[in-house]
Amino acid sequence: MSNSRISVLVPQIVLFAVSVLMLLQGVGFVLHHQLSRALLGAGLFLLLPCLLVAGCAWGLRKLWLLIGRACMFLIATGAPLRSIRALLRHKRQVQP
Repeated sequence: MSNSRISVLVPQIVLFAVSVLMLLQGVGFVLHHQLSRALLGAGLFLLLPCLLVAGCAWGLRKLWLLIGRACMFLIATGAPLRSIRALLRHKRQVQP
């Protein structure tokens, strides 16, 4: 294995590990706060980094760019965080 191949694989492996940890953290958050399982679908944005790694590993540069832009859009807008905060507020208001 050449050094250039290793230098390409290491960031992909690190990004995949981080994306798996993010996914597990999101699932744990939903289960810990006993939110409905339907909200797990709302947390699917955490799968985007996994798709990013898959696109990078297959050498699909255009897919990689498209998914990367989608991730940056979600992170920049903070939409998932806002929806989670709103759900927690709603849950607190419903409980006595």
